[in-house]
Amino acid sequence: MRDVTVQGATMRDVTMMGDVTIIGDVTTGGVTITGRVTIMGDVTTMGDATTVGATTMGDVTMIGDATIIGGVTIMGDVTIIGDATTVGNVIVQDATVMGDVTIMGDVTVQDATIGDDVTIMGDVTIIGDATIMGDVIVLRDVTMMGDAITMGVAIMGDVTI
Repeated sequence: MRDVTVQGATMRDVTMMGDVTIIGDVTTGGVTITGRVTIMGDVTTMGDATTVGATTMGDVTMIGDATIIGGVTIMGDVTIIGDATTVGNVIVQDATVMGDVTIMGDVTVQDATIGDDVTIMGDVTIIGDATIMGDVIVLRDVTMMGDAITMGVAIMGDVTI
């Protein structure tokens, strides 16, 4: 396949093997993307989403599980009504996750609300408020420059608050 540039798209089931640049909002069903993704609009997925690297300059809403196997930069709000698993670095502005979160890389978050358990196997930097209503397991360092409200924490590394 070749690279794809889309102005505005509504997609059912899409498999893309190259880089994707989308200038507009995206509404999708099940999505598998094996290249870099740059989206300059909002993203709404109604099925499971698997990406291998993504940069989004709008809001992301996922009504399914999210598996991300690359670096992710999101310059808008993130709402995931399912589980989230990432195997790379994650940078988000605002995050709301109503499921489990497993991150096997570094995490930088401005504000986070998580309604279930969080497992992080890398560094965590939170530059804002964090509300977590489940267990938190961090196997590396944690740096927070804002308020943190948790109801169960296990940390096997350094903590700077």
